[in-house]
Amino acid sequence: MPYFNHPDPSVKRKSGFLNPFYKGSNNLGSSITIPYFYNLSNSKDLTFKPRIYVDNSIIIHTEYREAFKSSDLKTDFSLNRNNNNTSSHFFADLNGKFDDYTNYELKVQNVTNDNYLKIHDIKSYTPIIDSDSLLTSHFRIDKEFDENTNITSTVRLYEDLSKEDSDKYQYIFPDFNFKKNIDLDENYNGQFKFFSSGFQKVYNTNIHETQINNDFNFESYDFFSSNGLVTDYSFLLKNFNTYSKNSTVYEGKNDHEIFGTFLLKTEYPLKKKLEEGNNFLKPVAQLRFSPTNGKNISSTGSKMDYSNIFSPNRIGRSDMVEKGKSITLGLEFEKQNLSNEKILGLNIGNIFKDKKNEALPNKSKLNQTRSDIVGDIFYKFDDKFELNYNFSYDRDLDFSNYDAVSAKFGINKVVTTFDYISENHELGNSEILKNNTQIELNKEHSLKFGTTKDLKDDFTQFYKLAYKYETDCLSASFEYEKKFFRDGSLVPDESLFFLIRFIPFADIRGSANTIFDN
Repeated sequence: MPYFNHPDPSVKRKSGFLNPFYKGSNNLGSSITIPYFYNLSNSKDLTFKPRIYVDNSIIIHTEYREAFKSSDLKTDFSLNRNNNNTSSHFFADLNGKFDDYTNYELKVQNVTNDNYLKIHDIKSYTPIIDSDSLLTSHFRIDKEFDENTNITSTVRLYEDLSKEDSDKYQYIFPDFNFKKNIDLDENYNGQFKFFSSGFQKVYNTNIHETQINNDFNFESYDFFSSNGLVTDYSFLLKNFNTYSKNSTVYEGKNDHEIFGTFLLKTEYPLKKKLEEGNNFLKPVAQLRFSPTNGKNISSTGSKMDYSNIFSPNRIGRSDMVEKGKSITLGLEFEKQNLSNEKILGLNIGNIFKDKKNEALPNKSKLNQTRSDIVGDIFYKFDDKFELNYNFSYDRDLDFSNYDAVSAKFGINKVVTTFDYISENHELGNSEILKNNTQIELNKEHSLKFGTTKDLKDDFTQFYKLAYKYETDCLSASFEYEKKFFRDGSLVPDESLFFLIRFIPFADIRGSANTIFDN
């Protein structure tokens, strides 16, 4: 302003107004944002983007960026005054390096009102905010001594805005990870890795936890037999040390343990050439033995699926090992066309143990003599339809504990995806259905629709409908969103968003279509 400039490679960066946009909400009313980009120098700039509501209230929102010789700074802050109440936020991210081998990052996040970010949807107006319910501030140093040695040390502060008073804060100081790969003589046919990690944590006001963990791990190279078998093995020796106070995770006072695990894995990869492509079949067997005592971690751990069933740390705890003896069996099948494109895949696996161990996680069924039967199926009918199915069935196939179905349909200019997730019995009690649909009316006009529904409670979380008009130099979009959920002092809301932008201006509001991402 007062002249209009359309950027191209010959136009230098300059100050001026960016595209304004309008948003209407039944809770906050209508507002308009008129951003102004100010080019301070070749290495720093800011975007001033006041949001003006029809009731004369205003949010002063500013982004500031500066590039130094060896670092980059991004800040984002705002101020709102309404009914004699003042709310604000300040986010900053500085990352760079001290030298060629040492990187650092400083992140600061602060708000004066716990619901400020959510009420005014600040996250949608800036790319620097990735969560409006959990604030994270930290200082991290990452140093690489050589290609085999690395150390990372961090000081962290978490603030959970959904909690009250001092229980919302969690302090972790220090938090470190040290990795060292040790070269061995080639006669060992493997590599030795040392990993050490630790932290000191204070949370929920008076809970203190300190942990130091040392892993000594040997991993062999693959051995190939004359009949096609591929075998590898590994040894893990873990030294585990803790000190805690008022903790429900660790034993009180000092605790020192040594754990050990041996893994032996064998695969038999097979291939069959066909006129229409290739078929691959691979039986897999893994023996696991840990003779050491283990802690009671029955209430922890993550869900077991085929992606982690052969993982050395399938219990989901870096400070523990899986006690006892077990054999894990799996079968992997894949069908490819002549273009080596995967059109069908099936993986299935099961874990067998010599006896029950109630101290192991019950969610993954590692505490039983047999785990759930887990697996996944992929099928691509053609370029128009894909199907993914991830499952976890009871070992006797009496019922299903987990089902996740994802289907993608594409017919002409209509693309729609459905995601269905169900958790039952030990894995939870939920049933969610999601749908995202995009319709390309023509080259310039398109529609998008998204919704999520809780089938257990017959409750729709939100609807979102968007219309977009786009040419080579102009883009206009209307978005309507209705949220039904209630969160603390937040209430259900309806909003209408209108944006016009001139291409290739960047959309400074951020990604308006996040829920439509596959």
